Amino acid sequence: MIKHLGRVLTVVVALNLPVSAAESVFRSAPGGTSLLELYSSEGCSSCPPADAWVGSLRREPGLWRDFVPVAFQVDYWDYLGWRDILATPENSARQQSYGRLVTPQLLLNGRSFGGIGAAIRKPKSDAGTLEIRSDGIASQRVVFKPSGADAGGLVAHAALLGFGVASTVTRGENSGSVLRHEFVVLDHAARPLDDGRAAFSLRPNPAVRAGRLGVAAWVSRGDDPTPLQAAGGYLGAE
Repeated sequence: MIKHLGRVLTVVVALNLPVSAAESVFRSAPGGTSLLELYSSEGCSSCPPADAWVGSLRREPGLWRDFVPVAFQVDYWDYLGWRDILATPENSARQQSYGRLVTPQLLLNGRSFGGIGAAIRKPKSDAGTLEIRSDGIASQRVVFKPSGADAGGLVAHAALLGFGVASTVTRGENSGSVLRHEFVVLDHAARPLDDGRAAFSLRPNPAVRAGRLGVAAWVSRGDDPTPLQAAGGYLGAE
């Protein structure tokens, strides 16, 4: 029988959290912006290559304009002895809402993605204009103007993203490895859109430090997690 084991976690990053006095505005691109979702775990030996590839997207010219990456850490690998401090049951539940639990898993606009290195395409249609107005780390306002007449049942999502996060894994399948994370979800919330607007106050796990932060937002309909439109960007200066 496999028993739950304790864990020792070291988070290795430069502490340089951005604080912005001015409002930042991030918008979806004309023609639409895709949401790329990664579901990963520090307890999964096959996950680091997918994590590294998603991290490399920071260098892609289409970042934030054509696509927004978000990396959700799931908790169902914790039973192997390493508790992923970035993972939450809510992240696992979001993945389950797509009908499958497997890691690593990549989804583009809610559909299975071709895999590491595949071309990231824009959405097939432009659902409308999505805008994030950020007053700093904790205050995010999302505004969505749909392109069609049907605006009922829309839900806004917002996620605080961490960059430059690294942890030394001491147990489980990745024992002895230093795992690095970019675009990792530190907090995530969903709100029904009220007249096309929703407000969020996002706060990361205080045990996790990031060298830089970002924000992502997307819109879905009802209980369907499939993103219709996305937007995102870095918070503060490099």
